[in-house]
Amino acid sequence: MKNKKTLAAIQAITDKCDACIGECKEATMVVSHYLNEAGIEHRVYTDGSIRNRKSGAGWQPHMWVEVDAKEGVAIIDYRARHWLGEVGNTPHGVFLKSKYPHMQYSGKRGNTYQFTNDPAPVAFGKEPEHIMTETQEQYMAGLDKDIWDAIRGKI
Repeated sequence: MKNKKTLAAIQAITDKCDACIGECKEATMVVSHYLNEAGIEHRVYTDGSIRNRKSGAGWQPHMWVEVDAKEGVAIIDYRARHWLGEVGNTPHGVFLKSKYPHMQYSGKRGNTYQFTNDPAPVAFGKEPEHIMTETQEQYMAGLDKDIWDAIRGKI
């Protein structure tokens, strides 16, 4: 792939997604959207599992993003510690896959996400400045019921 970005450049784009309302599905969708907006090729993995071989902790189902950075293959996962805790050096955010060989990711490659409008009003629980578009309605319909109820109360 041409024009690979550094981990720092990728983090600058995606670190805001750590504050996303929701779990790995919602965070992955928003990360993918912002990477697409920045023209960064990436892979979304779905129907997966994550396991920390040091701590023995694991979780499924799980979703995450992989991208080819200048430094190597990077994983973008803002929910690994949510599910596995910090024991056993569980990574968080944007990290090189090669630096965490004890982390086992397994899943199916899925589609990337690109929304018509910026998903921030919905994804981060801020008051939208406009009526939701059909794309946002579809996004909201894919959220877990408790997340949907919490966000809908703000719209």
